[in-house]
Amino acid sequence: MPQRWLALGASVPLAYVTYRFVERPLRYGQNAERIAAVLLAVMVVIGCLGAFVWHGNGLSFRYGGASRTIFEQYLAPANVEKENTHVWAEKRRVDLMPFDTRDRVKVLVIGNSFSGDLINALNCSTFKDRIQIRSLTINGGCGNILADIDLTKYVDEKTVAKDCPEVYSYRNPQFLSMIRAADVIMIAYSWAKWEVDFLDLTLANFSKLTGAPVVICGSKSLGGLRTWVASNQKADKSPAKAAMHVGPMMNTFNAYIEEKARGGYYLDIQALMCVSGEDCPVFDELGRPISLDGVHLTTTGDVFLGKRLSNAPVLQKLLGATVQPDKTRP
Repeated sequence: MPQRWLALGASVPLAYVTYRFVERPLRYGQNAERIAAVLLAVMVVIGCLGAFVWHGNGLSFRYGGASRTIFEQYLAPANVEKENTHVWAEKRRVDLMPFDTRDRVKVLVIGNSFSGDLINALNCSTFKDRIQIRSLTINGGCGNILADIDLTKYVDEKTVAKDCPEVYSYRNPQFLSMIRAADVIMIAYSWAKWEVDFLDLTLANFSKLTGAPVVICGSKSLGGLRTWVASNQKADKSPAKAAMHVGPMMNTFNAYIEEKARGGYYLDIQALMCVSGEDCPVFDELGRPISLDGVHLTTTGDVFLGKRLSNAPVLQKLLGATVQPDKTRP
């Protein structure tokens, strides 16, 4: 608080100084029109330089050795766009698509872009030939909550109107139909705490709709290639064993998710990806990045997670059988 008052007090004399010695000479001094033209030209030059740097994805000459090669190869705008598109591609293909199998386990994956990562990783796992995946989309921040709540108590009304349409919510009758048809339900989402607060209620309401097991996936934060490159601008050695230390915060949050998910199954994606949930590999054994932004997976990251999903006990139990798991439908 004292710092705020100090800043407020300093703003008054600073405002006067800029008015007296900058604004007035520029606006009312001699050669005002010439000065305005020069300032306009400088503004245009700065804008062009900014566009150049943005289009070139930064200034790669700042980096050296392996960092520069990695920056130019993987963080080029075309590759970043390709990876971003990849996260959503398969999810969008199977979104709201009815199940049509008799001999595979019907897996319904619900969530936002995190569920796109999960779908891609499942398709790289040993389960891929035993399961049929379908998807339901609930946008991030829109309340992945199977309960009758007023979203505007937690999300701005304009955001609800723009980003949270009823078609992408549990109010959509097609959502409920697909939930009843699924053998296994997996929810992968960029959870906010207020959404996790309702997780036990959500699971209780799922149990009223279906006897299918519900797997709640924890959140993930991996550090990512972009952060690694910024921290290792002159790295010359092979980065294959590089890791980002993300600290205990995600573990703490995931522990809360696990506690609220006791009415279902829990899958800790962070623990599968990172040593002790805190030290996350940036590259696979061939030096290819697992994540660019630290949140979403690359195609390499899909394979990396897919291998670990294959060995996850909860998925071996639920997806390992080649026939539909027993359940009682209400």
